[in-house]
Parts: sequence; C-alpha cells; structure tokens
Amino acid sequence: MIQKGQGRDLDTFTAMGQIPRSTERILVVNELLTYVTVYRDRVSAENLRKVLIGFCTTSEINIAKKLLVGTFTSDLVDCSYKAERRKSATRGVNEAEAEDIVGIFEYLDERSHLSKITFAAVNLERLPKYGPEEINICSVVDKQSELGTSVACLAARVDEMAMDHSSSKLAELKAAVTDTVLQGFDCFRHRLHIFLTFVLNCLMG
Repeated sequence: MIQKGQGRDLDTFTAMGQIPRSTERILVVNELLTYVTVYRDRVSAENLRKVLIGFCTTSEINIAKKLLVGTFTSDLVDCSYKAERRKSATRGVNEAEAEDIVGIFEYLDERSHLSKITFAAVNLERLPKYGPEEINICSVVDKQSELGTSVACLAARVDEMAMDHSSSKLAELKAAVTDTVLQGFDCFRHRLHIFLTFVLNCLMG
C-alpha cells in the first residue's frame, strides 16, 4: 500500500487519524521523514535536529510532523511529542517540531512500531546533500586531512612512475593527477561552503 505524503498532497491522502490500517507494509512519501529514517541511528539527535532546522522550511517541518503523527495515531496515544506546538519566547515552532519529529521516531522505535512503515523520497532536491555528521567542524578538518594524504600519495606515485615512462606519458599522467586533485579540492570547498552557510544561518536565526 502506498501513501503519498509530500506536503502539497497531504490533504489528498490522509486526515489526522484516518489513515487505513492494514497488515501490509505502508509506503509513505516524504523527504524529511526519509532523511530522518536514514540518519537517526547514525548521529546524535541534536545534530539531526540542527540539519532539519537549517535545511527544511517551517512548512516542511510542520507537514512532516502532521504526517508522522497521522500515520501512527494509535501508537502515539501516550506520546507527549505529538502535541501541537506554538511559538514561544525562547524558540520558534520549527525548532520545537523538529525536536518532536526526532523524539517521535525514538518513541516508536523503542516500541517496535516502525517496521510496518517504509519512508521514501521523490523530490531529491529537498533532501540535504550532506549527513548530520558533516556539520561538525572536526569532520571538515578530517576530510581536509584525508585529501592532503591522498594528494601526497598521488605525488609519490608520479615520482615512481616517472622513471619508467616517456615524457609524453608522464605529461598525460600529471594531467590526470591534476584533474583528480582539483576535483577533490572542489568537493572539499563545496562541503566547507555548506558548513559555513549552515553556521551562519544558525547564528542569524
């Protein structure tokens, strides 16, 4: 059974507490919930929450929470995270609801209720292009260190192979190595830009 759960289709597939129950495994389409499903056992709840707040819109977070609560209505009777949130003086609704989503997943997982649902993403543009662990500055430094090691290894291989190759072959090899190194630095700069943008958004938010 498939339940289409993207925000714009929310009213067409579910009302709170009215999702049909079945012994079949239900497929729910929602990018945010899919992302949480993939990473919730790999990173801290705090880092996961930060990504949701930094990348997803307030509307996306709100719709995802309603979808999650609507999908598991009978399983969340005693769950405090399902309550509707309102803006407070200390934090916005999106922050509270992002925390609720992570909390609901933990609540359901502890009671083995997640096995009957599969979450899937359709609009890949609305999936963060990085994992929650990549917002950690230590992770960025580790990536840079790994890249530096790779460059050093490539340089050593060039020196070794220079003894056995003609000048034209060596030039081709150097060009290939240069392209590889530049691609690696481009990837690193892109990840660093994502991280810095995330930090700035958090500071300004």
